Amino acid sequence: MSPLRPLVWIAVVVVLYVLPSALPTQYFTLLLQTAAYDTIVVVGLNLLVGFSGQISLGHAGFFAIGAYTTSLLTTSYGLSLWLTLPAAGAFAGAAGFLLALPAIRTKGLYLAMITVGFGFVVEILAQRWVDLTGGTMGIYAIPQPFGPVGYFYLVAGVAVALQLAMNHLTGSLWGKTLLALKGSEEAAQSVGIRVVRWKVVAFGVSAVYAGIGGAFFGHQNGYINSDSFTFGASLYYLVALVIGGVGSNYGPVVGTVFLAFITHFSAGLYEQRFFLLGGFLLFTLVFLPDGIVGTLEKWLKRRRETRLAPPEVEVDLARVLAAPANGHEGALLETVELTKHYAGVTAVERVALTIEPGTIHALIGPNGAGKTTFINLITGRIPADRGRVFYRGRHLDGLATPDRARLGIARTFQNLQLFPDLTVLENVLVGFHRHGEATLLEYALGLPRARRETARHTGQALALLSFLGISELAGLRATELAYGHQKLCELARALAVKPDIILLDEPVAGANRTEVDRIVQILGRLRAAGITILLVEHNMDFVMRISDRVSVLNFGEKIAEGTPEEVRANPQVIEAYLGRWGAADARR
Repeated sequence: MSPLRPLVWIAVVVVLYVLPSALPTQYFTLLLQTAAYDTIVVVGLNLLVGFSGQISLGHAGFFAIGAYTTSLLTTSYGLSLWLTLPAAGAFAGAAGFLLALPAIRTKGLYLAMITVGFGFVVEILAQRWVDLTGGTMGIYAIPQPFGPVGYFYLVAGVAVALQLAMNHLTGSLWGKTLLALKGSEEAAQSVGIRVVRWKVVAFGVSAVYAGIGGAFFGHQNGYINSDSFTFGASLYYLVALVIGGVGSNYGPVVGTVFLAFITHFSAGLYEQRFFLLGGFLLFTLVFLPDGIVGTLEKWLKRRRETRLAPPEVEVDLARVLAAPANGHEGALLETVELTKHYAGVTAVERVALTIEPGTIHALIGPNGAGKTTFINLITGRIPADRGRVFYRGRHLDGLATPDRARLGIARTFQNLQLFPDLTVLENVLVGFHRHGEATLLEYALGLPRARRETARHTGQALALLSFLGISELAGLRATELAYGHQKLCELARALAVKPDIILLDEPVAGANRTEVDRIVQILGRLRAAGITILLVEHNMDFVMRISDRVSVLNFGEKIAEGTPEEVRANPQVIEAYLGRWGAADARR
């Protein structure tokens, strides 16, 4: 942490303390209260939209649940705000979890429409469930504690605390994991991330923030009814986030305060104010697509050095690369009669393959032979029609990709699958996901175990990058690298899983001779460290130099297997690559 950061937060607290006395009327104190609890809602919405890549147009529903929870508990049961405030967050969070479980399996527009429907359902229930909510008459006599200034201090203090907690979350491995989901769900699953679970948690945390904001709204007004929780309120939160900057830590604060005061000063313009607000939104989308704060951050970043100085962390590279002992003797991975058809087209047909531990086993064949499909069957990305995959003697039937990765099966992709919103170092850090032990709460509060875990994984990630020769690029975004370096970054991320076996899909595609020689050395060292490798590659010189054993696929069937020398001389292999007449010429 920068030594100036605590001073900045102390200055923020001082400004918030003196601000009410500097305002001309009490009305502005109430306006600041509104901006503070709206900021809480938008900070939570930013986690959902900016970090996990999910769109919600129904956050007014969670806001309403929080408001009604605290209002009912205080008016009907006489409970204190200190009890009803966490209850409001808990009820809204529970609603977020329940909504997310079915809805999260959809994406984009479909997810947005589901959240719109949720918002309308809550609004209608607030109108029609008269015995509980009071209907359009609402709930009266909600206690207003502490007076206007004291209540502002309370709301602003909670907003600052929740902003700090969100900063810790989004700046930690927890936040990088969410950005990984946003960038590539397939790659995230390949390192053991259970995508649905993480998205549901993000939705729930976002709903908790909205519920707390709604609770503060209820106590500020002293009266609530269904008219306060319309679709327009959900749209307001999203617009505030867009203006401030989606995915920026402080975008929600700036966007909410900006929109609150613009709304106030344009209130006398009646219908014209909607044109004014629409104009601001249009200007932001066209000229500031990253929002006010996001644009400022990018402008400042261009003036800073992008390279990351490696921290002073001593790491034993052999310990980072060593595969864990598993106590299993015999084949590490075995497939039996593995079969996959697509609409009558044979992709993989009854393939039996045995991979011994500590070896490099190559899988070769012409284009369309079924090699990548075979890897996808092993990793669980696609289900097999028939056959089984055994790993350490255990069949993997029914296990999803993240669960197989957690067992020690890592992979790279034929078409690069990096996380574009993360740096090279952060891409590799996400690979340590299955080795994380700190909880969400520990990351949010910045507790020692979370800090130690981050420091340990950072040191190990830098050691992997150094091993691959790209540590000086750690601070660059993965998309800024040359193609060959991107391949190495993806390999480093797979190694961070600390796998027993790694499946490499065309690791030297597009590489020059120098890069190929370098990867030969890298794979040799990995084999010496005890990591088993299944290699899919078209570069035959590379395959023959590095492989211990080679299997050949053609039209989905295994046609040959043996040492590189045996496979090189096999007539069926020659014919598969050169055709019948080409094979005859080769023999002559």
